[in-house]
Amino acid sequence: MRPRTLFFVIYCVLGVNIALGGGMEGLFQARIEPPADGQNATPAIRRAIEQATEALRSGRVVGAEVGLGAGEYPLESVEDEFALVRIVGADLLVIRGQGDQTRLVIRDHAPNQAGLLRKVFFIHDTRELVMRDLVVDFAPEARDWLAGIARQVIVDEAGKVTFDLELDRASPPFRAGVFGPPASGCIGMALNEAGQPREDFLDYFPVLEVWPAQGALRVRCGQWGLADAKAFLESQRVVLMRRKPGESMFCFTGGNVHPTLRNLRIVGSRGMMIEAYGCDRLELDRLRMERAAGQWVVSPGDGVHYQGGLSGPFIHDSHFEGLGDDAIHLYAKPFAISIAAQGELRYDSAAIPLKEGDRLWVYANAAPGGGRLITIRRLRKDGLFGEPAFPAGFVADRAINLSRSGEGFVIRDNTFGPSRGIGCRIQTGQGLIEANAFTHLSGAAISFESGLGETFDEGPFAYDVTVKGNHFDHCATAAGYGRQAVRRMVRWNPDKADGHPAFRNLKLIDNTVAGGSTLPDGG
Repeated sequence: MRPRTLFFVIYCVLGVNIALGGGMEGLFQARIEPPADGQNATPAIRRAIEQATEALRSGRVVGAEVGLGAGEYPLESVEDEFALVRIVGADLLVIRGQGDQTRLVIRDHAPNQAGLLRKVFFIHDTRELVMRDLVVDFAPEARDWLAGIARQVIVDEAGKVTFDLELDRASPPFRAGVFGPPASGCIGMALNEAGQPREDFLDYFPVLEVWPAQGALRVRCGQWGLADAKAFLESQRVVLMRRKPGESMFCFTGGNVHPTLRNLRIVGSRGMMIEAYGCDRLELDRLRMERAAGQWVVSPGDGVHYQGGLSGPFIHDSHFEGLGDDAIHLYAKPFAISIAAQGELRYDSAAIPLKEGDRLWVYANAAPGGGRLITIRRLRKDGLFGEPAFPAGFVADRAINLSRSGEGFVIRDNTFGPSRGIGCRIQTGQGLIEANAFTHLSGAAISFESGLGETFDEGPFAYDVTVKGNHFDHCATAAGYGRQAVRRMVRWNPDKADGHPAFRNLKLIDNTVAGGSTLPDGG
């Protein structure tokens, strides 16, 4: 029995027209046009996605497409929720715009009444989703950054810094509820005239308080420990960014098998750009995070924050600039365990999804480097048995799943910078970083790391990664990075003679450097 073709038209309020029909058999299609009067387009977009999801769940269609016509779509919250647009259980859904002619502009992104910071797009339990051919931006009054020239820099005896900030004309306006006082979660960054991170200066500096004073903004910072702070900062362009966890442009969580973002241009965001938790795979193709003219920041957080993936993301032909933190971060989180009789590993099976064949690093939190790698052979409620068996006297209280850490990632043919922070923070393995260009990054271009047992408590560690045919120019330029474009960062010793997997087989092949960047062993 062939699925029915749906054909009907709905004219929505607020001047947004949605046409729903069947251009091809078995495909649900919705078309949305921008509001002529600039009113909120969120209800119409929500309604089209909900109707597409309902048609998909009914089994009457094999796929659905929501099309957005050329024009500007203002997005604002319509009720006390933590996401502007939800997509839940919408298997085989495509959301398609008209390229640079279709522009989503977020005008509201404040915490809800419960204090939860909002996502713009929240995607959950969706087997196949493609979002493509759109421009996404924040209205100036909704952006969480300020930019201007530092004047009247004062360094007190304790090394704390105060200065006046003369805002640029193109800077978003100062909002006391965002930037203080106090300026919780706010950091500063110094840029040169080309909009690149100031070299041999701090990667960032903590901002304690910002308040209006005599036609400018007065900025009070924490202790820097930099003797020539005044000389570095006076008359320099400074960007202040608010960084709070919980906000993001795209949030993928729980059961998303293969989300894809293709040909998106993201001009402004709040918090993280893309966060993904527990996806089977994430594909980014021709994604451009880029600053508009006169704009110094795209997002104060990560570009791609990928945690606990069944397989690593495929990131191709994309551009990352103007970020306040890592462009790409791949990792997993550990969980608590105990070792019972007969070597059974006990854990909370309701909270931690595992399957037979998964590879676990089992360790003591006080000494992550002394762990053991096991493969799960048998599962039961709140317990598992793995191979090889633990040696006598082995003590452990933590485990992390290598098979759910984003293994098998591919990062190819992308460009990074100018931007603050690290290009690719890698805490997993079996990946390829190839034919990318890293330019004007304050942090390392590629940082192989493990944070097990540390404050952030994340990992596992890098292993079996090939870095091939990349170009590094003016990377790791901030004070303390030493111009090391590729580095290894771990506090415990991974160099063990018994087949220890951490930081093994990291290959650098045919890479090139410029602008003072260096590579280990010639790269």
